[in-house]
Amino acid sequence: MERKRSKGVTFWAWWFIVGGILGLAGTIKYYRTAAFPGSPFLMPFLVQVAFIVVSLTCGILLLQLKESGRKGTILLCCAYFLLYSYLTIHWWQSNKIVVERMLKYDKVARVKSQEQANMKLVRTSAGSAVFPLIPIYFLTRPKVKEQFEDKES
Repeated sequence: MERKRSKGVTFWAWWFIVGGILGLAGTIKYYRTAAFPGSPFLMPFLVQVAFIVVSLTCGILLLQLKESGRKGTILLCCAYFLLYSYLTIHWWQSNKIVVERMLKYDKVARVKSQEQANMKLVRTSAGSAVFPLIPIYFLTRPKVKEQFEDKES
């Protein structure tokens, strides 16, 4: 009997696949001039590429209703949560430099004051840290977990 994939599982699978493709394109565009051996940007580049590859793999496995895809996605989201939580704390501690750069160079952010820049930084980084908890919550629901059980015995 063929297993039925819910719309939620399909949504999250495509979310990770499309996010991985867009992330790869953005990463390559951003680092194409900076990523060369000996560059200080090489390690962050490799970490980003690793996250992208895992994201694409997990999305494909979710579409196939593989338990390894569900567990991998949960681990990936935990890693994202820990990474962005760390970065949020790090950015908050070093935000004077970040805010100065935002005020001086970032025309897109359109921040006019230190307070505006602080709030933009906090909202962006805190949102990035909390968002990975949503697929974790979804993929750990009993009805969703049932879809990944192998019923052929």
